[in-house]
Amino acid sequence: MPADELTSAYSKILSDYKDIPRWSKEYLQGVFDTRWKDLYRAKLVFGGYYNGVFYSTHSSRPDYYAKHGIEPIQWAENTHKGLVKVNHYWITTRKPMPFGKES
Repeated sequence: MPADELTSAYSKILSDYKDIPRWSKEYLQGVFDTRWKDLYRAKLVFGGYYNGVFYSTHSSRPDYYAKHGIEPIQWAENTHKGLVKVNHYWITTRKPMPFGKES
């Protein structure tokens, strides 16, 4: 599910139950935030492709760009000009996480 659909579904839940106490809404927001962060921690990796090879920005991973000779300034500024498809990717499939409707 694209990220915008997740947040839209959450907003709909809140609007359907707009008369619940504020503490309940804050509890739901906390659960949503925790699950969202857990998704990023355990299921997604941020990275991109350089010369056809995937590299991540996570220093604990073997595909971390700096472990392969790409300097942080090169990555940040794309000074090596070969960095493409920078996105959040599902760890297991290496497919990009869609953040909206694809055109």
